[in-house]
Amino acid sequence: MTTLWYAPHLGSQDVELRDQRSRVESWDDANLIGSINDDDENVKSHSIVLDIDVTHQYVTSSTAGHGHLIVPAHIATDAYRDLLQALMRVGVVSEGYVWHASRREWTTFVRRPGISKNPGDRESEE
Repeated sequence: MTTLWYAPHLGSQDVELRDQRSRVESWDDANLIGSINDDDENVKSHSIVLDIDVTHQYVTSSTAGHGHLIVPAHIATDAYRDLLQALMRVGVVSEGYVWHASRREWTTFVRRPGISKNPGDRESEE
């Protein structure tokens, strides 16, 4: 689980001041969400928390709790391969997804909204 933080000088130009923060338990008291997980004191781990600096789109999948992140950017094939492999290593995308991409010159695909995994079975657009 991600952690909640309060930084009193969040907008400061002074890096030392801006980096002062304390852990809080309440969503209402927080002005930051941190990637560090707090569910196991013995293992340091992170959730993926990103400040995406380019136009992007998130589309929910027909599989509950899943989705598709679309980031229109120009990424070299080698860098995209490395990104896909890193996401696979941490369990964000499946090994099969990356394997299929590897067979298509590292091109990935997602179904557009309303298209089912089963051919000929369209989902409701409602």
